[in-house]
Amino acid sequence: MQDVQNAATFAPIVGQIVKFRAPMNDAESLQRFRVAELRGDRVLVVYVCALPLPPAYVYSVSDLQ
Repeated sequence: MQDVQNAATFAPIVGQIVKFRAPMNDAESLQRFRVAELRGDRVLVVYVCALPLPPAYVYSVSDLQ
């Protein structure tokens, strides 16, 4: 029940480091992203890694914490 409440109140801000709310495997549980842009109920995030040009993804806010 608390996860549902936290999902409803989670409001990412640009520059914030986020992770998956419910990772599908161990690799996803270690991934971290930096919020680059807010897009309503979705966010553009950049994968935190050592690559010179890190990949960017769009995820639903409800998938992140």
